[in-house]
Amino acid sequence: MVERCASTKSDDMATLPVFGEFLYRLAKAKPDVATRFLQRAADNVLNFLPAFLNGLSDSGSDKEYRVVLTRYLADGKHLVAIARHFRKTSTVAIASIKEVQKKVISANDDDAVRVFGSRDRKT
Repeated sequence: MVERCASTKSDDMATLPVFGEFLYRLAKAKPDVATRFLQRAADNVLNFLPAFLNGLSDSGSDKEYRVVLTRYLADGKHLVAIARHFRKTSTVAIASIKEVQKKVISANDDDAVRVFGSRDRKT
């Protein structure tokens, strides 16, 4: 069901925020379930990686959060999603932020640079 919802293409901007909030709440309440989703997540689901990371971060389950964050930092493919997550949370380790910034610069990822460079911490 999650994969089906994640594959929904919406141009009215009403569906996706509700789904993202659902994933945030799922990850916060059930970090083990969210972690299992992310282990086999397709690209459509990974579009919602910030919601998962935000929920895991707020769940109090540091182990699951660290495992997921470390994996996606290592692959270097979802830097925009990680940057968006970092902008939504105040509990990110400085070392993690520096690691993402280093990867963003080496990958010449202009989109991730914009996310990091934006002054509005709510986006």
